[in-house]
Amino acid sequence: MDAAASTQDAAEVATLVSSLHTRLVTSGEWNRLLKQLRRGLEGSQWDKDLQDYARGVSAQQEGVRAPRCLGITDASLVDTVPEELKDQLLNAIRAFVEKNVED
Repeated sequence: MDAAASTQDAAEVATLVSSLHTRLVTSGEWNRLLKQLRRGLEGSQWDKDLQDYARGVSAQQEGVRAPRCLGITDASLVDTVPEELKDQLLNAIRAFVEKNVED
């Protein structure tokens, strides 16, 4: 594959991703997925661990600002989401993509 074809493929993928995101938002599926994520995390051990971690980070820093604290935790958040919840969300996204992408 030459560079021009690779660039064209990347552009097509970017267009497809953008189109899917627009459909997710306009169909309300995006909000439904966010609600499912919130329900799955609120009151869970993940939620408690995050609160404890954020308290620990803020106690160690002088002049803590929320975005700075959130930036520190952001990288590890996805890795600590319960696998069952990740699987549920990924299955819902897969189903949406299959329903909305033509071969």
